Amino acid sequence: MLGCGTLVTVTMHMTFFMREWLYYGVWDSQWSEMGAGMLRWGYAAWGLLLIIVVTSINPFRNRWFDHWILIHVFTMLAFFAMTVLHVNASCRLWTISPLVIWAIDSVLRIVSRLRRNTKFGRISTVKYSAILQSLPGEVTRITISNCVIKHHAGQYIYLTVHKLGIHSHAVTIASARDAADLVLFMKAKHGFTRRLLNCSSSALLPYAIGLPCSIEGPYGGSHTPMQAFDTVVLIAGGVGASFTTSLLQDLVNNPGCCRTIRFTWTIKAQSHACWYSDILIQCLRIASTRNIILKIDVHVTSETYPIEDRSSRSRLSVQGKPAEQDNSVCINSVAEIHSISRSPVLVTTDPRTERVKSVLTDIRYYCGRPDFHKLISSTVQSAQGESGIATCGPASMATSIRNHVVDISDARAVKKGTEAEAIYLHVEGQA
Repeated sequence: MLGCGTLVTVTMHMTFFMREWLYYGVWDSQWSEMGAGMLRWGYAAWGLLLIIVVTSINPFRNRWFDHWILIHVFTMLAFFAMTVLHVNASCRLWTISPLVIWAIDSVLRIVSRLRRNTKFGRISTVKYSAILQSLPGEVTRITISNCVIKHHAGQYIYLTVHKLGIHSHAVTIASARDAADLVLFMKAKHGFTRRLLNCSSSALLPYAIGLPCSIEGPYGGSHTPMQAFDTVVLIAGGVGASFTTSLLQDLVNNPGCCRTIRFTWTIKAQSHACWYSDILIQCLRIASTRNIILKIDVHVTSETYPIEDRSSRSRLSVQGKPAEQDNSVCINSVAEIHSISRSPVLVTTDPRTERVKSVLTDIRYYCGRPDFHKLISSTVQSAQGESGIATCGPASMATSIRNHVVDISDARAVKKGTEAEAIYLHVEGQA
């Protein structure tokens, strides 16, 4: 957005001068008076700025990110150089100052990264290593062991895997902030993410364990803590659940004023449910011990078979533990969904088992896209205080949720003299 605004103002600056010179017929005299070199540098700077803006469009940037970042940096440096040659000597200080600020920021970031990612100040000794795991749906789970960083829920880091390139890529932290390991999820698209998935495949698995990596951050996060709201609605699409599961873990561990949590996750295939299954099961168990009402809905959009509303109950053994010590809620077949939903749960006298059994039934599977208006409206109406909504997913989903929140707020006349409580919305972008 800033680049587009700069291009518009520079274009206006250039066209206004050209229009006046052509209208009064002083084009040649102005070129001789101001200097042809000065004007040529100006036109060159405008052309470079146009290249920067055009190549920054999402399809180009996402498709060739590794090449785009190099083009972006070098064209920016060339643009500043052309601008310095174009302006008068008295104005060059204002042109050079942004480059100085950028250089200082780059140096500080490099020093901070070296301090965080190296042992005892030795650059040759890398501190962290990434363990890669390939998951269904072309998703790679990245686990960085013994990586304890001070981060808040919903924040992201810049990750660099040295054997796969020198570029840093933003990825949201999915693990809890007090966890010993840093857990990340990346959807394979092009370039780095595609190489990451290939490296984590079964054929290359021996090389995927212990890959040296470095991190920078954390950055971002939700501006308002979700603990300030009585009811929280978390909506995610695909790997956007990294953001919402981070908020969910923070809420169940430190609920604050929150008493009701509604977690809705949209995925394309049923096999994708295993991405965050261990995190969701753990959150359900913690919520059951802290009197938090937690409901989790998983919507499968690319499947057409019927799924019962009150679906999967995990099989429990006599000791009250999941069968084969697997906490995953991933369903591998249609028959398994119906068999699990119809299968009886063994009854024991252990109160912990009864609590786990009752909590696991709150995971519900649906076929098709969720009705966001109905979901948000019903949850907000039953809230006893202010409501907070956080979402991360495709741009179309974010736009839809924004519109529904506005419609619901208008219908309830929030902050317009009624007793309707306020609704807070945080939308996190997904690359």
